[in-house]
Amino acid sequence: MTRDEAKLLLGLFRPDQDDPADPLFAGALSLLATDAELAAWSEREKALDREMRDAVRDVAPPSGLRDSLLAENKIVRPSRFSSAPWLVPALAIAAALAVLISLASLARPVPVATDPALAALTLRIPALTGAHDHAKSTAGSLAPLRSWLAEHGGSSGFTVPKGLQNAAGVACEVTSVEDRKVTILCFDLGGKRHPHLYVVDTHGIKPGADGRPTFFQIDGVSVASWSQGGLTYFLAERASLDAVRHLL
Repeated sequence: MTRDEAKLLLGLFRPDQDDPADPLFAGALSLLATDAELAAWSEREKALDREMRDAVRDVAPPSGLRDSLLAENKIVRPSRFSSAPWLVPALAIAAALAVLISLASLARPVPVATDPALAALTLRIPALTGAHDHAKSTAGSLAPLRSWLAEHGGSSGFTVPKGLQNAAGVACEVTSVEDRKVTILCFDLGGKRHPHLYVVDTHGIKPGADGRPTFFQIDGVSVASWSQGGLTYFLAERASLDAVRHLL
């Protein structure tokens, strides 16, 4: 397990809720005990969590807020806003909480799934995407690639997003992440665009909502991820999130 993979798992671990013996966290906790740099990072994260928790505690609701809320009609009309003296401070509290939540989301990466292989793959996507601009070998039918992938332990029954179906070229390979096979497809869209599609067989685990893509960015790479038919997909490109979204 790398240090970055351990950070991702430690960010999910809650000492008052999670079991340290859980295989999902055991490796990261073991590395934490022996890696001084990782331990220092963990202490900084804990300090940030404490600061955010204390900041929220310091936000005091206006006096009488509860009674004012209960006294209001169930249907709130815009014309009544000016007659609610509690509204302005309440909105200030909501805005402060929104800022704190935004800071929390920036403090650590948000994993696509808690499965160790998918979490590890998420962290490796920038490096893998930068190392495989080689989509020149095949154009047209994917049948030869599917056959090769099947012979080498990759996923061959994948579905290609509509924005990639007319690519000028596509190449493939198979790698392993946390003992799970990952199929890599690199597409040539012209104009130096080489989006990558990573496919993982996730039969038997629940990696996320079926069919609905999740979008995020990691180290300058925009990623769409979704699960369908027992496979989990990561579509990644060094481009904007909109550019990736338009490929689906």
